[in-house]
Amino acid sequence: MTSTNKSIKEWKVKTMRQKKLAAAILAAVTAITPLSMSAHSLAPTIVFAEETGNAAKYPDWVPTDFESALKFRNTYGTTHIQDGLLCLVFNEERECERKGKTKDEPHYRISASDGAMEKLKDDTYGTENSSSDYEVVVFKPLEAGNFEISLIDNWVKSSTLEPELGYVHYLTHHTFSVDKNKNITETDRFSWMPDCITEYQDYVKKNGEVSVKDDLIIFCLDSAAGTPYTWQQMSTGFGDHADLYEYYDCSKETEIPLDGGTIHLMKVFKATNDGYVTIGLEYRDLIGESDKPAEKTLIANCVILDNAKKVLFSGDVNGDKAFNIADVVSLQNWLLGKQDVELANWETADFSKDGKLNVFDMCLMKRALFANRVTGYVEPDVRTVYGEPLRVIEDGLKLYLGPDESYPFVASLPKSTRLREYGYQNDNHRWIFTEYNGQFGWIRIIQDDDMTYTVYYELVADKPVIYLYPEQETDVHVELELTEADLSTTYPKYNNGWDVTAFPDGTLLNKADGTHHKYLFWDAVNCRTRFDFTKGFCVAGGDTEAFLREKLTCMGLTEQEMNEFIVYWLPRMEHNKYNLISFQGNAYTNSAKLNITPSPDGLLRIFMAYIPLEESVDIEPQQLDTFERNGFTVVEWGGCEVR
Repeated sequence: MTSTNKSIKEWKVKTMRQKKLAAAILAAVTAITPLSMSAHSLAPTIVFAEETGNAAKYPDWVPTDFESALKFRNTYGTTHIQDGLLCLVFNEERECERKGKTKDEPHYRISASDGAMEKLKDDTYGTENSSSDYEVVVFKPLEAGNFEISLIDNWVKSSTLEPELGYVHYLTHHTFSVDKNKNITETDRFSWMPDCITEYQDYVKKNGEVSVKDDLIIFCLDSAAGTPYTWQQMSTGFGDHADLYEYYDCSKETEIPLDGGTIHLMKVFKATNDGYVTIGLEYRDLIGESDKPAEKTLIANCVILDNAKKVLFSGDVNGDKAFNIADVVSLQNWLLGKQDVELANWETADFSKDGKLNVFDMCLMKRALFANRVTGYVEPDVRTVYGEPLRVIEDGLKLYLGPDESYPFVASLPKSTRLREYGYQNDNHRWIFTEYNGQFGWIRIIQDDDMTYTVYYELVADKPVIYLYPEQETDVHVELELTEADLSTTYPKYNNGWDVTAFPDGTLLNKADGTHHKYLFWDAVNCRTRFDFTKGFCVAGGDTEAFLREKLTCMGLTEQEMNEFIVYWLPRMEHNKYNLISFQGNAYTNSAKLNITPSPDGLLRIFMAYIPLEESVDIEPQQLDTFERNGFTVVEWGGCEVR
């Protein structure tokens, strides 16, 4: 085909498409009472991507072509309010196409009441490659009042959902209010409920995959496109207390439909009667063996109150919108009569349903919490009694049932989530065993490059100081090699090592700047060392000074070194009820190696790790070696608080 014939064919296709769509929309909007508007045409202009050169000037966020309309949909969904304007962007395939219908038929209308609005813009954008066209409508308020914009499906006459037919219901109804200053506020549920990929991801990070709000129970469901896996209703049922209300897609919209990827659906249930309700969904393979365990399970155990106007999670007595061990502790302290303990939602703990709280509710709450946990996780080779604290730094970090991504995942962890390491495998340093909201499992802490971490350990190697005692004035080079922490502060400044002149009395001359020092100082953050607490000492806070004097003298510190150690650590320790103390050996020295030239004749490294405790614990006493000084001696002390 010649280029001329090809251009003629494209022009004919484009012209026919414009005429059909314009006729359809014109028929729809002229069938209703028009808004109060200025002299604008009721029929939207159909604009293709290459025809937008003379578009009117609007704020940058208002779409003026297909690409910006697509970006709007993935960022804001259908509606966005800014700069005193209301903009709506309809996806004419996603929201209007139905069983046996085409997008050239009229499917929706825009109506308003109790408030005058001026329509500034009504254009439709498309491309030759796109499966959808986007209609962009912009309104400006003229006076205070209320108004609504409805997406009407002429085939579906009610909001009844028929999921067994395999289609998703997208009928939308938006309501707005305009105050006397002409500020617009969206008053429908989409003011907080997501209807696009960006809002969906933000919602899951903030609220989790199962949440409640007002009279709704919301499930956020991710599934792999192009696979036989899907979400199915469990046999738990929900009786007369809730109905399926909405089921819609928040997946990313693209110009050309993607083959594969992740589908993001929201399934919403609405409370109908007061009482207790359990709703469960399973992610499973429809083609595989029917008795095979589901890949993932989401369960909502809820209490419906106030004539079905309020939904709360069963057991969420502290009001943090989750049911976990913190709620059990709150109820226990409340039952014990401890001061300053208040239950935000006492009804959620009434598991015996008798209108009062007692020890029987406590037992039922513990049983319910255990039942909500997914079992079948891989047990770690090594369990750590006192887990090291860490913080998630990667959004959406997944919790798996085993130390490999081939295992089912049971939770998605938001950024900044705080966890503890409770175990690990001897031959796998990239995964750790942990617990999140009562669910045990595994997270990947480091990528395959062994450099990129998904978590940040909150432990700090605090104030290790290095003393040098040569027998005569000596030039000394000291290097520190950290394998499980990041060097933070040094004094004097560490520049690929310290180069000093050391004197027999311990004074040091830093060659880099000529300053004098008593010792070399360093500390480290993101400390990933697994400290050993299998042996040690449990010491009352008030006995800490005497304990440290005895043990540090035994290990070989001089009085001056011991005093400097105690002055630094005693204020942090003596006010705790108890301190579990263990002086570290290879766990520390293997992760913080010292390379000293010339080599010392004797090296004493004391590193104390301790845990503040409220109650005393039994621990096997630690046997400590005594150090004797001979020749060129190097002494180091430091410590770490594990909370």
